[in-house]
Amino acid sequence: MKKFYGFIYFLFLFQGCALSGLTQMEMLEAETSDMLSDEIAIEFYCGPKTYSVMASLIVPLPPIIPVFIDSDPQIFLTHPSWVTVESMSLQNQDGKQIELQFVEDRPKLKSDDRIVSLYIAKGGCDCLGDSNLEFKAINRETGVITHIKVKIIYSAGELTFEWDYLSA
Repeated sequence: MKKFYGFIYFLFLFQGCALSGLTQMEMLEAETSDMLSDEIAIEFYCGPKTYSVMASLIVPLPPIIPVFIDSDPQIFLTHPSWVTVESMSLQNQDGKQIELQFVEDRPKLKSDDRIVSLYIAKGGCDCLGDSNLEFKAINRETGVITHIKVKIIYSAGELTFEWDYLSA
């Protein structure tokens, strides 16, 4: 009989658990600039920032284990296929360079002639607040070079308590 209860207890333990977390949504926006044309658009993605978590059986408990999980922000630059983007740089409010990593160029839509360039900035979204994004847009058809400088604005949402059940 003890083996039966032990087996039931084992199944109960590995059946699932409750997870809870304290998270915050972040957002980056490009301040409108006269230098940006209608053909070039800049968008940002910031994942949720997780401050603490807790795993427990059956009942979700308050998240008390500090973890501080933050993802690197992604920058999406949409431009026409006849425009080449060069010399992209990112500087924080102190003038210090923030590392930008180019990931890929891909077509926006199959029927569209625009390209989306993806960059990843090292550091959290909160590090990019009041920073400046600069790059050169070169029109290959006309040879016109446009220097573009955009100020980035950071905003944070409210802290949110989230919970869910996981099962095998």
